[in-house]
Amino acid sequence: TNTTSGNIGLTNTAGPLTVTGISQAGSGTTTVNNTGALTTSGAISTTGTGLIDLIASGAETIGANITATAGPASITLNAGGLINQTAGVISGALLTTSSVGGQTLNGANAVTSFNATNTTSGNIGLTNTAGPLTITGITEVAGGVVNVQNTGAIVLGGAVNAGVAGTVKLDTLGTGTLTGAGLMTGDIIQLQTTAASSGAIGSSGTLVNTAGTTTLSMGQGTALLGAFINHTGALTLNAPSEAANAPLHVVASGLLTLPAAALSTGTGELYLQSGSTLATAGTLGSTSGPISQIGRAHV
Repeated sequence: TNTTSGNIGLTNTAGPLTVTGISQAGSGTTTVNNTGALTTSGAISTTGTGLIDLIASGAETIGANITATAGPASITLNAGGLINQTAGVISGALLTTSSVGGQTLNGANAVTSFNATNTTSGNIGLTNTAGPLTITGITEVAGGVVNVQNTGAIVLGGAVNAGVAGTVKLDTLGTGTLTGAGLMTGDIIQLQTTAASSGAIGSSGTLVNTAGTTTLSMGQGTALLGAFINHTGALTLNAPSEAANAPLHVVASGLLTLPAAALSTGTGELYLQSGSTLATAGTLGSTSGPISQIGRAHV
């Protein structure tokens, strides 16, 4: 416990280390650096500068609340192994994580920005309840899965890269939109595909960017309010599950393969553009909305 001013800092060489609680009410930072694994079993909070750094050469297990308020309200989890949340809520502004072997942060967390890196193996997963959530950057080992679920809007402020054979899943768990210029890269990209997600993907003025030799799925049921995609590379589009009259705008620099099922947008615009071949075995249509098909079509 610290009050008024000054930092809280511990460097430790006896692992595993269990942190039973830290209260920083002063104007300083809070840093724990352990050689070996680190576990939290009691709350860690700071109301001063709001800087919390937990560093471990081994795995980190988050078992209690971590709360940063005032100042930048930044929280950093830096592990030489797995990061696993078993209890508690992580609350603050920017949450930055670095792991080896994967990270699972599946509490009812409440951060406003997220940046994550994972190497060697494993996946990156975040469940969050504060919208909007800005993703400032995610780098996942090739072949892994990035899964971010937020109750509220998601803004792509930086790149989300799952590499070759990787999967990117982003859901807003409600009517929150998925927007931003950050580039999503993966062989499988799934957007707004949980039953609770119904917000639009991008807008007519700002397309969401994807890349890779990718299979793209969008929507669940008939709730998606529209999708606007700009893809670099070859894209295979699974049948989007959109609400009636929702627009669909898809641009791909390479081969654009459409689903066998019919694509119909009702009174909404249907716009499909390929820099190579536009291939479909299904039908394209709308009741009164405009239809644009650009590319060397193979129907």
